[in-house]
Amino acid sequence: GDVTADYYVLAVPLETAMELITPAMGVLDPALAKLRNENVDDLASWMVGIQFFLYEDVPMVRGHLFFPDSPWALTAISQPQFWRKNGLFRKTYGDGNVGGCISVDISDWNTPGKLIPKTAKMCTPDEIAQEVWYQIKMAVNGAGEGSTYLTDDLLHSYHLDTDLDYS
Repeated sequence: GDVTADYYVLAVPLETAMELITPAMGVLDPALAKLRNENVDDLASWMVGIQFFLYEDVPMVRGHLFFPDSPWALTAISQPQFWRKNGLFRKTYGDGNVGGCISVDISDWNTPGKLIPKTAKMCTPDEIAQEVWYQIKMAVNGAGEGSTYLTDDLLHSYHLDTDLDYS
């Protein structure tokens, strides 16, 4: 039967949502009509992942992080929170030197960075890593002197998504 509520949640992938919106729904809500008629590629940004491997875990929050002031629209998650018991992350991955991993999604490829004043799509892989690490440090530590929550000496290495296509 009919359901009446103050709010409705449609929790499906974007392309599925677009298929579910009927013309009648579009009449009731112009935003839905617009969504129904858009190209999915115009609504979703290109996202690429980079992982920073750390000598020690730096617990930040339980769940995902969003850095609203980051020029490259970064989001992240600390992976070891899922393997905390008995140091399982360090024992399971790598040679035992890595205790932390911050997995980051880069979503804005058209805005210049803060450390490296180029867009992400114009940067080399090493420049991408330097800029993303810098943006995360600024977000977590703040711009003040003496902030040491996330430091360069924690950084073991990084891995940028191998599917990154510069063409």
